[in-house]
Amino acid sequence: MPAAGGGSAGDDSLAGSIIAEYRRRFPAVDVQTSSGSSGINLQRLREHKADAAFALMPAARPAGIAARTIRHEEIILALRSDHHLAKADVVPVPALRGEGLGMPPAAVNPDLLVALTKWLELRTGDRLNVVSEDPSDLAIETLARSGRAAVLVVRRYTTAAPADGLTYRAMSPAPFVDLVVAHRDDDALPTLANLVRVVGDVAESEDDLIVPPGGELI
Repeated sequence: MPAAGGGSAGDDSLAGSIIAEYRRRFPAVDVQTSSGSSGINLQRLREHKADAAFALMPAARPAGIAARTIRHEEIILALRSDHHLAKADVVPVPALRGEGLGMPPAAVNPDLLVALTKWLELRTGDRLNVVSEDPSDLAIETLARSGRAAVLVVRRYTTAAPADGLTYRAMSPAPFVDLVVAHRDDDALPTLANLVRVVGDVAESEDDLIVPPGGELI
């Protein structure tokens, strides 16, 4: 059973724990893994190069794809500490209107970035002022650190403490996306059904599947 995961698709340690438990329970199944961004993983799924994929996804699943949610992930802002938006403990989303923003490259996760863009434009009432499409780590160093832009990042995949001169801020309402194990919706492989069950046993907790007050699932 080929499975795609890791990289910018989510939590490497969690994906590893799920695959390890699957291999423990079903030692006769040959599990082959690969690593990539959510966009790459989902493309492998569509091309039948993988039977399952770990990915960050919006609530509206792409055509032909079904997914089991593992947990919700919050998107926050990385800013220079003296950026005027950093004066607020929580940044109102309408305050992003006209602000320079750093977004990941579209190829990293096309469906999610389209959904996030629509969500932000609806709540700011204007088209986004995207000044760069760079990987998050690079954008934090080149955009946020320079003060040119606020960079959108997934909270869990940032360092616990920002580097000197940088800060993180939540948004209000707070946008959340799903970390999932995805598969083709017409795939009835028993090995896949077993993987979904392992995900529920290893990763799921009630708190992970509840969007906190003040948050919205995009």
